[in-house]
Amino acid sequence: MFMTVMLAFVGDSPMAAEVTNTPNPGSSNNPCRMCGLQCPQGKERCTMEYLRQFFGHPHMPPPRTWQETIDNTYDLWETSQSGTQKEFERKHQAYGIRDRINFALIDLKRSDYEERLRILKIQADTPKRMINPFAHLIAFDGCKDTPIEILHVILLGVVKYLWKDFMGQLKESQDAELEARWRAFNTEGINGPPIQPKYMIQHYKSLIGKEFCLILQATPFVLFPMMSEEQQEIWTSLNQIASMAFQTHINNMDQYIWELENHIHLFLYHVCIMNRRWANNPKFHHLLHLPESIRRYGPASLFATEKFESFNGVIRNASIHSNRLSPSRDIATSFNNYNIISLLLSGAILAQDIN
Repeated sequence: MFMTVMLAFVGDSPMAAEVTNTPNPGSSNNPCRMCGLQCPQGKERCTMEYLRQFFGHPHMPPPRTWQETIDNTYDLWETSQSGTQKEFERKHQAYGIRDRINFALIDLKRSDYEERLRILKIQADTPKRMINPFAHLIAFDGCKDTPIEILHVILLGVVKYLWKDFMGQLKESQDAELEARWRAFNTEGINGPPIQPKYMIQHYKSLIGKEFCLILQATPFVLFPMMSEEQQEIWTSLNQIASMAFQTHINNMDQYIWELENHIHLFLYHVCIMNRRWANNPKFHHLLHLPESIRRYGPASLFATEKFESFNGVIRNASIHSNRLSPSRDIATSFNNYNIISLLLSGAILAQDIN
């Protein structure tokens, strides 16, 4: 058995933005780490040009490139040292770049003389330390190797926002009907846990991934009678996306991608018709990049962060049994040891070129 390792970073949108040197998409005029979607000023979010880019009509914005991101990061640093603050802010907005390490060093260099001397020495001796270390990883492309993740983009993103929007429109007098509908729904057919109707209604703003997964599957049977025709069209198209996104096996990739893209565009069409305020939420735009990630890495379930939740117990165990001198190192060592044991028990062979 031969084991190959594919380098990718899987996480929520803020963490992916930190890895890729892009701003937090929820509060940025450059909300996408994979393409050049840009809104220079907040007031332009309501223009037709921005809406077309956001919804990918008639085509997607030009893709970002990882090398260009790295070059722009270095250029921003040079501008901060030799240019004016106004020029730095202009380039910062134009590039859509935010390197957390770089920006922290810029602030330190301006505020403290001793730190300035230390930073100048680092810049002269080891310039690579001045920017995000992910930029120096061999064979890692931050724009392509941070795939769109279905837990945070679909369940904790689109489904959560539409669920809150639906619940916010209900009158208090309708709670009893909704509770009865939830209570009448049998979850055995979807292999789900028993539903707690009162909890679902009272705490609809505080649900978690598995509950949004249940909502997504139960909506056509439970919520449709209480929805408008526009809402039904949105949730129908969203369910079609989910039925494809959560597949674990793809027979024909080209046909699969073609169908998935059509369902996504249909969903965004219904969303845009109902309410354009969703154009302020980048996760609706991120859906357009899901087919790219699936074509690169296979079924979305393979790179879903849900399956990595089981490692939390390993982290806690390693942290508890650490001597507290270097807990991060102890956790990394534990993961390495467990991986070696897994390989040995699987009869795997790691091929390495000693030259």
